[in-house]
Amino acid sequence: MRFKKGVLLLVIVTLILCSCSTDSLNNLIYKTTSDDYGDTGGLSLPIDVNNTKIDIMLVSQVEDLSDKIVIKELSKRTGININIIPVNESQINQETKKFMGTNELPDILCNSITFEEINALGIKGTFTPVNKYLNELPNFKRVFTETDEFSSIFSKYTASDGNLYVFPGYETERRIDNVMLYRKDIFDKHNIKMWENTEEFYETLKKLKKIYPESVPFTVKSKNKFFDELSVSFGIDFPGVYYDNRRNVWIYSSIDDKCKEMLDFVRKLYQEDLIKPDFLTSDEISWETELLSDGKSFVTLDSINYADILCESIKDKNPKFDLRYANPVGNDGKVRAVSTTFADTCVTNNDNKLISLKLLDYLLSPSGVSLMSLGMKNETYIFDSDDKVKYLGFTFDTKASTKTLEEKYGLFVKGLSLSYDRKSAIYNYSEREQDAISKTIGENKLYYGNPEVKLSKEEKEIIKNIETELINKAYAFAAEYVFASNMGDDAFKAWRDYAYEHGVEKILEIYNSK
Repeated sequence: MRFKKGVLLLVIVTLILCSCSTDSLNNLIYKTTSDDYGDTGGLSLPIDVNNTKIDIMLVSQVEDLSDKIVIKELSKRTGININIIPVNESQINQETKKFMGTNELPDILCNSITFEEINALGIKGTFTPVNKYLNELPNFKRVFTETDEFSSIFSKYTASDGNLYVFPGYETERRIDNVMLYRKDIFDKHNIKMWENTEEFYETLKKLKKIYPESVPFTVKSKNKFFDELSVSFGIDFPGVYYDNRRNVWIYSSIDDKCKEMLDFVRKLYQEDLIKPDFLTSDEISWETELLSDGKSFVTLDSINYADILCESIKDKNPKFDLRYANPVGNDGKVRAVSTTFADTCVTNNDNKLISLKLLDYLLSPSGVSLMSLGMKNETYIFDSDDKVKYLGFTFDTKASTKTLEEKYGLFVKGLSLSYDRKSAIYNYSEREQDAISKTIGENKLYYGNPEVKLSKEEKEIIKNIETELINKAYAFAAEYVFASNMGDDAFKAWRDYAYEHGVEKILEIYNSK
C-alpha cells in the first residue's frame, strides 16, 4: 500500500513537471546559492523562483538595456524578469506623470521625480516605506543603519510621517564635482597668472576681455544652480538655511549680506560683458562651443570630469587645448563636496514591492555592487599586468566612461548602480582629476554641507510650507537683481523684508532652537 502511494505520487509529480513549460521547469529546479556570486550580504539568491516581471523606469539613452549582458546576468542571479524602461532625462518627469494617470506605475522608478515629490506621494500610499522592511533587507540595514557615515539618510530623506519612501545609494561620486576651470593654454600664452581671490578673478577677466574684445571670458551652463555652486565660495549655501561656523548660528542664505555680495559681483560681471549674458538659460552645446574656441570663453564653473572630456574631444584639432582646475572665486574659497549619499529611487506600493525591494537590496551588496560596476570577470573585464581593472573592448588609449560602459554592457546604469566597486576603473583618476582632488581636499577647501538636524514631523511640515514658495522667489530675485540696472541696497532690503514676512524668522527659530 505504501509502495502504491509512492508510485502514485511519483506519477503525479512527473505529470506536473511534464506539463510545465521549459521556463517554468527552470524556475522549479533553480537552486543556485548566493555563494556562486560572492558576498550577497546575507541576502539569499535567487530572490524569486517564479520569474516575476519587474518593470524599472530610469533615465537612459540606451534603448535595449534589458538585453545587455550585465542586466541579463542580474536577472539570472535574482530569478527576476527585469524589464527596463529607458527614458531621456528631458522626458522622464512627463513620462512619470503619464504612468501616474493610468494608476499603473512601474515597479521601480529611478531619477523620475524629486525625493520631496516621492515623499508626498508615499504618504498618500503610492510608494513603499522602506523602513517597514528592514528585516528583509540585510544590505540596506548594514549600510544605512549600522554605518554612522551613511545613517544620515534618515534625517535627510524621511517624510513628514516618519517613513522613508526613497531607496538610497552611496559613494558613486568623487568627493568633488563642480569646480572653477580655466583655459591654462590661453593663460600661459599671455602670461596671465591664475587668480587667488575675488578681486584678482575680476581683474583677470578684464585682461582677457582686453586681449579678446569679442569674447565673453566667463561662461556657464548650470542655469539657476550657478548661484548654488558659487555661493559656498562666498561663505553661504544659497538659497536656504546655512550654518555659519564663525557666528555659531543658522542663517538664511538668500537674505544674508554675503548673498548680496555675491549678487553684486555677478551683476558687475554681467554689466561689463565678462560673463555670458544668457548664463541662466545657456545650453550645453553653446557652452562647449565657446570653451573650445580660442577667442570666445576661457573660464567656467562645471564638472571636473568635463575637463578631460573636452580635452579629449579636441586634441586632434587643437592639441594645446588645456582645461584645468582653478581656484574658487569667492573670498571664502570653498568648493562644495559631493554628498556621499543620494536618494532618487523608489518602489511602487504594489504586489511586487517585496521582490523589488530585495532586488535593490542585492544591488547594495558587495556582489551586486561588483556586478553593476565591473560586470563578470573575463566577460566584461580582466585585470591587467598592474592588477588594475581593464574593461574588455576598450583600448588603453580610449578610456572607458560610465556612458560607454552602459551602452556596451549595461554597467553603471543610474538607479541600478547604488554604489561603485573600488576596483572599478572609474577610480583611476586622470592627471587633471587628481590635481583637482589634491588642491581641494589637500588644501582643506571642501565645504561638506550643513550639519544634520533632527526635525519633528510638525517642524518639517512648517518649513516645507514656507520654503515651497520662498525658494522659487529667491531664484527669481537673484536673476532680477543681476539683470536689472536699478537694483541695489533698497531692493535687497525689500527682498529681506519679504522673506521675513513670509516665514523666514520661523524657519530660523526652529533651526536655532536645536
